[in-house]
Order: sequence, then C-alpha cells, then structure tokens
Amino acid sequence: MAGTADSIAKITPEMLYTIHRIFYQPSNMTLVIVGNIDAAEIIDFVADNQAKKHFPEPQPIVRGVEADLQTADIIPYRELKMPVSRPKTLVGFKGQVAIPQTTEGWRYQLTIRLLLEVLFGDSSQLYQDWYDQGLIDDSFDFDFTNQRSFSYGLVGGDTDDPQALSAAIKQVLLHATAQSDLTSERVELIKRASLGKYYAGLNGLNGVANQLSALSFGQARLFDFPQVLNSISFNDVKELIPKIFQSDALTVLTMLPEGQSWELH
Repeated sequence: MAGTADSIAKITPEMLYTIHRIFYQPSNMTLVIVGNIDAAEIIDFVADNQAKKHFPEPQPIVRGVEADLQTADIIPYRELKMPVSRPKTLVGFKGQVAIPQTTEGWRYQLTIRLLLEVLFGDSSQLYQDWYDQGLIDDSFDFDFTNQRSFSYGLVGGDTDDPQALSAAIKQVLLHATAQSDLTSERVELIKRASLGKYYAGLNGLNGVANQLSALSFGQARLFDFPQVLNSISFNDVKELIPKIFQSDALTVLTMLPEGQSWELH
C-alpha cells in the first residue's frame, strides 16, 4: 500500500467500504480470459452467472483529480536510514505533460521506455562501464509509470557510492543527447529486441491477459504494439529528451543502512 505511515493510519473502514462500493462494480470492471476456449460459450456462461446476482444501483464515478504536472513541489534530495544491507539510490524524473489513454499516448510512453533502454540498458556502454567500475550491480534498473493524473520515471539501484551514482545518472539525463549510446543504429537494435520480447510474450497466457486488461480502459490495443513501436523514429527519441529530462523535474532518494556512518556531500 502506497503512502506514509501517517496517511495510512488515517484510513478508516468506512473509507474502504465507500471506495469498494463506488469502484468495485461490474460497470467499472473488465474480464479478460485467454486460452483455447469457445468465446460464445464463455460469454453465455458469464451472462448467465451475472444474471443470477443482484447488484446495488451503480454510483456515478467522478474522476476529478487533475493532472499534477508542476515541479515547484519537488524535493531535490532526500536521505533515509533504513534496515538495509547496502545503500540504495534512485533518481526520479517527473512527467510534465498529461499522457492520454490513447494509441498516441501509448506511443509516447513507448518512446520514453525506448530512450531509457538505449541509455541505461545492460547492452549499453554506459552500463558496462559503471558495472566494471563497481558503481552498479545487477540490481540496477529503470522504469517509467503513467497513471491518469501523473507520470514519473526512476533510475537506480544498490551501490556502495550512492552520491557518485546519483550524480552520474543525473549527468546522463541532463546531457542525454551527448551520450555515445544514443545512435540511430542502437535505437533500431533496441526496437528489434523489444519486438522479440513482445512476440515471445504472446506465448504466455498470463502475460497476454495482464497486458490486455491493463490496456482495456484506454484506446490502445495490445496487438497494435509492432505497428506503434515501428512508427517511433530516432528523431522522435531525440526530440523527447528536453521535454522530460529537466533539472527542476529531478529528485534523488538515497537509502542508507541504519547504524553505519556514511559521509555524503
């Protein structure tokens, strides 16, 4: 459960019941079934099953949360002491545009993930250099998340020198266009690798079901992935950089082991 200890403590049973009553209703849900099945038979079965049940009148869902695109409230640096064995550091960047739940919005997200893979993926020269220097290990990772009212990216992992790693990540983000890994050849290579993972993933029923359900509330369609990915050009990737990697949209979180002295500057 996301939140602080204080915000979680304020959650009451009444709040949970209200949320369940409003959001967990058939009109706001989707059912995805993947496998060697008779679609007509399944549809009839579900319809018969639901017809025997009685649901309360659905309440209207008001989605009034506006997209949070401001950077003024970003905390540039935070340091926590936690029961961990090694220091951890993450550099985050806040999304500054509202990404719609459309095919174009999906394309925008794929472009960001493609850029992160080009810069920080384990086949990049940067990754190999940092690994050889002992700055990162196999825990190093990156991700981009988009929700209705916010989006953000994270880069980082375990390290013995969190200050050096966070500084190096920020340097790459703010000077991404100058990175030697950012070439049209590498972008095409990563696209082909992504297509390979996509086609291999179609062999896993759970993965297909999860992706179909995740995309079912928007206009994007899972089986359009090859076409959408192939439409992303090297120029699309380069033009995205100044829009998402800005100094005032960056934050660093460092987690240090409890009971140990770490000198950070």
